[in-house]
Amino acid sequence: MTRKKSSPRPNQYSSAFHGEAARIIKYHGDEELLNEVKLLRYLMLVVLQQMNKDKKKLTFYDYLNTLQVISISAGRVAHLVNVQYRVFSPLEQMEQAHQAEMEETFQGIKNYFIGILGRKEVEEIEFQTMVQAIREGI
Repeated sequence: MTRKKSSPRPNQYSSAFHGEAARIIKYHGDEELLNEVKLLRYLMLVVLQQMNKDKKKLTFYDYLNTLQVISISAGRVAHLVNVQYRVFSPLEQMEQAHQAEMEETFQGIKNYFIGILGRKEVEEIEFQTMVQAIREGI
């Protein structure tokens, strides 16, 4: 009876990038190629660097084709950045509003304790809390 060969797990596939390209991608933290914006920017840079090296060998059509590829890639980067802005900007505004509410609540609690304990005692408690946080490495 023959045994079926199991397919490799997704994390066992070999990378399509080797040598310098693989090193640069790994350096930028994109070894899994999840960040399309960074990857597109990197690939545009590689194409332009290669064109610079081979500029004497390139034809007009090569330049025209590369210009088209770079333009499409730049348009894709602009689209992705626009989507990120539209998705995450409202989230950031919401977080800022939440932070302002939390600071207002904290100030209200602080004023309440100042009324009960006195300003000097509350400032001493805050100071001791900061010293403890520093000692604990927070």
